Amino acid sequence: ETAACVGGANANLGCITNADCPSGSCSTFIQSCPICDPTSSKCNAGPNDGLACTPGDGALGGEYPTSHDCPPPPANNLGALPIAFVLDSGTVSKTSVDLPDQANVFCGFCKNKSLNTFARRCNGLASGAACTCAVGVPCAACSGAPCLPVACTANTDCAAVTGFVSCGQRTSGAFCSGDPTSAVNPCSDLARTIVETGAPAGALTTGGAAKPAKLVSIFCIPLTFSSLVDSAADLPGPGAVALQGTTQALP
Repeated sequence: ETAACVGGANANLGCITNADCPSGSCSTFIQSCPICDPTSSKCNAGPNDGLACTPGDGALGGEYPTSHDCPPPPANNLGALPIAFVLDSGTVSKTSVDLPDQANVFCGFCKNKSLNTFARRCNGLASGAACTCAVGVPCAACSGAPCLPVACTANTDCAAVTGFVSCGQRTSGAFCSGDPTSAVNPCSDLARTIVETGAPAGALTTGGAAKPAKLVSIFCIPLTFSSLVDSAADLPGPGAVALQGTTQALP
């Protein structure tokens, strides 16, 4: 494993300790996005290397601060994941179901249950042609339509997907930090219901003070079809988020 300086005079040079990185830090990490150097406010890598940027919020060290102004190289793009990220200020919940080939499923996709691999078809349709393009981007093999995993709620939805006739997700349940197949850390307390509680800002007056609010969402995260990413993130599977902020009615 190698380490490099993040920020400072020796940015991107090899290091052993923080002492090797004046005004920066020595970090060992896999960083997919270039950071926006908080000292120079310029991207330190990627297609916008050296261009001006606005640092995002976050701890100033290691992989932060990132910025939308500093995208990763296009070659690193895994595609555009279609996620139904619908935010709500109320209470939202999602409960798993037990399917014939897998119990405790939140997010079903057509799979080969023996190999735990998933189908990829044009437009994400069971009747679509097989494709291998990056997920969610225009695919020539699909006449410009996206190449997507096939969502399902039952095995019957996958009957026409040759080789992938089982409906399920990569791993049963949700948010397990261990290995469900391991006798050492079996994750016996897998979540069966996910609940997120938001908070509306309440009554606002034009020009009045900002009021706190919280928006929440529960969603399914499809595959990227990168074995490294999907295994590390346990995809496909459920996700949940709670975003806190303030709301103000401006004149």
